[in-house]
Amino acid sequence: MKIVSWIPVFMIPLLCNHVVNALQQPQPHRNHHCHNAGRGTTSTILRASENDNTTPSRRSFLGTASAGVAAATFLSSPNEAAWASYIDPAQTPQEITNRVYFDIQIGDKPVERITMGLFGKAMPKTVQNFVSLCESNAYAGTTFYRVLSGMTVQGGAIGDSSGLGKFGTSSFGSEGKTFEPDNFNLQHTQKGLVSMVRGLSGSVDSRFFIQIQDDSGWADDRYAVFGIVENGFDKTVLKIEKVDVKPPSNRPKVNVAIVQCGIIPIATTPNEQQQQ
Repeated sequence: MKIVSWIPVFMIPLLCNHVVNALQQPQPHRNHHCHNAGRGTTSTILRASENDNTTPSRRSFLGTASAGVAAATFLSSPNEAAWASYIDPAQTPQEITNRVYFDIQIGDKPVERITMGLFGKAMPKTVQNFVSLCESNAYAGTTFYRVLSGMTVQGGAIGDSSGLGKFGTSSFGSEGKTFEPDNFNLQHTQKGLVSMVRGLSGSVDSRFFIQIQDDSGWADDRYAVFGIVENGFDKTVLKIEKVDVKPPSNRPKVNVAIVQCGIIPIATTPNEQQQQ
């Protein structure tokens, strides 16, 4: 909704100058770092690099370009159409189109299983990638390489032997190339949601994270939700979340490995899911 339909001509230079100056100021990164509660270290969350790649010259260009439309920018309300596309999966449960499992071993403890329901209608390409990797048992041997207590557990770096989750391998193409997720419409409002980790380029591969708390709004618009842990969250995922880690990488001190993964028929009961 427009606030006013006109602006005095003599005010436009002042308004444009204000826009240019504001855009040329270095902007802090929002939600890229957080305090790791319970560990006492500040950690990079999900991105491999936190460098600000917006150069002063680019800021200047952005400011100059924006000056021409400054009046429209300041006199219009937020984009209501964009907000309308957001979906809260806690309020609007997504259809489960596929179901997969991970058998996980923490140190030398007995293997435990988690099962995940995937939102294939909301996130078709992302789910296709994950299902293909699970179907081929590609996650077997990978680890949960980063644990942020109270926030996320991260794993699935297929092909990365460093144990640090530097990269992963998708199911697409002979070289497992990265790809862009379908969208970022689903909000991070529910514990147990599964999302893709993004690489330096912003694309995704095989790496994922499981959300620990209900309200993780820092991840909205940045990471793509595509599923939810249906069984094993309290018993297994929260157990992973409590392992001791090595700062500053937050890598678990004990090996937390996916020993096997696979597909579960969609029409199964919770008890059957644990027995497949």
